[in-house]
Amino acid sequence: VISSTNGTARNLFETSHRSRGSGPGVWCVVFPSFPRVVVNGDSGIPVLLMEIIKHSRPLFAEIALKYVRDNPYRVSRDPIDYLKYLNAMAGALASEFSALKRRMDEFKIGQLCLLLSTSYPVLDDTIDGHFARRSEQSAFKLQICTARGLWKDNEPWACRCVMLSPKEDILLHLTLTGGPFFRPFDQPLCTVFSTIQPPFHYDNTEQRSSDGMRLEALTAAAIVLASHAGGFGGVAFPTFLCELLFELGVSERGKMMQLVQDVESAGWETRVVPFL
Repeated sequence: VISSTNGTARNLFETSHRSRGSGPGVWCVVFPSFPRVVVNGDSGIPVLLMEIIKHSRPLFAEIALKYVRDNPYRVSRDPIDYLKYLNAMAGALASEFSALKRRMDEFKIGQLCLLLSTSYPVLDDTIDGHFARRSEQSAFKLQICTARGLWKDNEPWACRCVMLSPKEDILLHLTLTGGPFFRPFDQPLCTVFSTIQPPFHYDNTEQRSSDGMRLEALTAAAIVLASHAGGFGGVAFPTFLCELLFELGVSERGKMMQLVQDVESAGWETRVVPFL
């Protein structure tokens, strides 16, 4: 059980004839991780691109392979041509990946959690709203008890989702976190924050209040989004600053700012912010 819903479990809750006093019984074994992708060698695919595909989930790898075969890379000595190809591919794949998900509210929450690199609970025990997985690292037996819900290791179990790391699913992070041809959200990031209003809990900090941490999370995610505006080759600092202020709700998108004199004299207008 990797990405299925728990509709079967809900039916069991309603129709099971087990007595209320009986203990939980094993319902299924959950395998939370994806199998490794086995890709046969293809001389027409650049080595770096093949490594990206190999280190992505099977669904993304299959779609990416089809794109590469339908749109083969024309070998060039200019590295900029390769970056242009990767940017175009990422934009096309991002649109195709996002189209696989129909519940937009859940997908938007998943997008936010992807940018923040955080975990989140799901109340209906399903993980089909985004491309997340269970927080568990290894297979486990999921027990069912008619009176007390789902159990694991004789303790109540709650479904918590996490996003795979870039090492485990490179295409997830290279596509759905934004680029020149795809935006993760249809609104500025600050608007998404205020609309969703997720009850963030920062359990890896010692701050008594979450107010400052919420602003820090918004700023960090906005910086990442702004750095993706120019694609994998980075983005010019003036454009980065413009995108950052847009995500924070300070200015409209595309409105360039006049750099202050000391910043301009320091040559920042020619600096490039890397793809973070």
